[in-house]
Amino acid sequence: MTTIQASILEQLQDIRGGASYHEGALGPEPFRIEIRGLGPLTFPLNPIQNRVLMSYGIAAPFGKGHETIVDESVRKTWEIDAADLVLKDKGWKKRIKSFLAEVAQKMDLTVGIKAKPYKLLIYETGGFFAEHQDSEKIPGMFGTLLVGLPSEHAGGEIVLDPGDGERVTIDFSQDNATSFPAVAFIADRKHEILPVTDGYRTVLVYNLVYAKSPATRPKTATVATSLSETLQDLKTTEYQIIALDHQYTDTNFSANTLKGNDVARVAALRAAAKAAGMNIRVGLIEHHETCNWENAHEFGSGYDYYSRRRSYRSERVQKSEPESFSEVEVGESYDGHLTMGQWLDGDGPDLGALNIDADEILRRPGHEKDEPIEWSVEGYQGNWGMTTDFTYRYAGVILWHPAATGRVLGLLPLAGRVAWAADYAAQLKKKPKDAGLRQQLLSLEESIQAATSQNARKQVDAAPLTEMLSGIVRTKGMTADELYARWDGYFFEHFNSFAAKDWKTLIDAFGSGKVSDLFTRVGNEPLKGFWVRKEDFVVGLLQNMSKMAKDKHEGTRKVGLAQVARIPTMLHVHYPEGDFSAEVVWAVLKTASQHEVSEQWEELTGKCLLALVEQPEYLHDTLGKALKKAKPVSALYSKLFDATIDELKKRLNNPPQPFTDYARKVPKGYENDTKAYPDFLAFLIDPVQKTFDLKKPQSDRDQLSRFIEWNKLDVRQETIRTRPAHTLRLTKTDASYQRALRQREQDEVLLKAMG
Repeated sequence: MTTIQASILEQLQDIRGGASYHEGALGPEPFRIEIRGLGPLTFPLNPIQNRVLMSYGIAAPFGKGHETIVDESVRKTWEIDAADLVLKDKGWKKRIKSFLAEVAQKMDLTVGIKAKPYKLLIYETGGFFAEHQDSEKIPGMFGTLLVGLPSEHAGGEIVLDPGDGERVTIDFSQDNATSFPAVAFIADRKHEILPVTDGYRTVLVYNLVYAKSPATRPKTATVATSLSETLQDLKTTEYQIIALDHQYTDTNFSANTLKGNDVARVAALRAAAKAAGMNIRVGLIEHHETCNWENAHEFGSGYDYYSRRRSYRSERVQKSEPESFSEVEVGESYDGHLTMGQWLDGDGPDLGALNIDADEILRRPGHEKDEPIEWSVEGYQGNWGMTTDFTYRYAGVILWHPAATGRVLGLLPLAGRVAWAADYAAQLKKKPKDAGLRQQLLSLEESIQAATSQNARKQVDAAPLTEMLSGIVRTKGMTADELYARWDGYFFEHFNSFAAKDWKTLIDAFGSGKVSDLFTRVGNEPLKGFWVRKEDFVVGLLQNMSKMAKDKHEGTRKVGLAQVARIPTMLHVHYPEGDFSAEVVWAVLKTASQHEVSEQWEELTGKCLLALVEQPEYLHDTLGKALKKAKPVSALYSKLFDATIDELKKRLNNPPQPFTDYARKVPKGYENDTKAYPDFLAFLIDPVQKTFDLKKPQSDRDQLSRFIEWNKLDVRQETIRTRPAHTLRLTKTDASYQRALRQREQDEVLLKAMG
């Protein structure tokens, strides 16, 4: 660690946020608290009342990893859920609100915090809860509030780690809780409930959550000035990552939910970075490891490889789970990664998922002493087992001098670089002559273009990409022709990732002629990208054409209208066989209803869409579905509707006829083919013969079997086991007639549905 880094840590150590806990009391007033089904409680609670409460409640579980379990070796208490509590007493609400104001002041928060009832807990003699950290159970939760109810008892003290290496003891038994003692603390603080030595300890538990108001940022002007002077001494090519004090879940990390000292230190670092002309981002540092579980055998030999083998021959050996991560002995790491992400808003474009190294982090003392925010163990599983997975997730800050931006951005994933490029382009709108900004934008464009050129499947968000390209043309970093030539291949390959608004931006940058030519090329070439579903591509293309054709921007509207006119050609190119899906037909009908199109357009489009109208599957699954979904407000709709009705009526006027003998149709294209399956084809058209036995090697039998299945022939197959080769017995059926009857029923239903 350098002298400058040590100085940064020393100065941060002196920056304190609010207290991590606050102890007080609500007062000895006659508060009214009720239990649904039991009625109001009378204070002080006597042993009979407490036993009734215990019988009403359930044994309290605790969270372990992703599970919730009951284990009296870890926690011995009883609980009643908040849904069964009635806490409507005005005096009680007033005192809770007053106490929350004290908490907000001590923790340097605004008064915009709330207490949401969680549980009523009853600890009988011997009841306890081993050391643990409360999980953040609901969005916005940052802490826990415990309120002691009057009940004669001894023991049950709360031992709390406020985060400075010490322990504080809070004893609700001193006045038997007659003053309704209370303590609030940040959720990730370790604490335990010591065993109750006599009587019953009864406690109300609340979850503390932030209201809409964010946490107050303390006054940090003096400290920030000193820090900014230190930051200015950093080498311009370096960046610094500073881990803060508290862990957070993915869902409860935001500017509003920073805890304790993190609030003050983030505020000071932001102010110092601004004064020093440095960049800063605040995010989550996530450290995940999968390691060998060295002491798995201590928790029951059922976890062990050798005992697992023995258990197949004898009774299965019982095993027990570790109660806390401190009991898990961690061995060699199989897999691990350290990343920084989930950046807070307000500092500029984020950095994506940043891969970092442990030696790049200026760590705060005591980080490794905390419980991971997530952990689990796994016993022997074949070739993989006796492992532990754990994750630490701390708030952190990354700082760097503008001169180091290139180095930092070089660490970013492609999406992060594109986001930064778009931000530079936005800045250039305000500072179009800033040569430094323009050069940074051009450097990013070069690295992004290289990445997408090397891998044709590399795709980025279209909106920031178009902003980047537009900014380069606007500030004359490159000519429109030069830049378009570099990106033309990407536009073509990832055409469907651009929305109408993105094309509008590109039209402004490159002109309507180039974009219109691109649309035409895409419409004239069958889709080649195997990673794009054709229906999604064509529907997206149609939707973009339609939106652009209605745009107020003249260049955009011009391109859109020209492409709407080309829809018949585009449909024929992408669906030369006419095998459209219902979603494509619906998109075409929607386009036709929104724009004035020529009679020739309607004629050509209708011809494309009706090419397979005589096929039942197309009639039902494509035309029928699309027409029922679309609005009947265009000539094209009427054309398709009338053709569908005519085809249905024609089919219904020609009912299927049952077979009069055993002659069956030969598949189309095989009528005069005497080389392919001659014996079988002769059998197929024979009006008398019902069965046919093929005694040939398996390869020949399999080939004929596939031919029958592919052509859906009226033949049932059965393999007869004979020697030296099995026999394929074929029996004629009337399956096609039965299918035709079912199809006729479907035709009747569709005709009725279409009116």
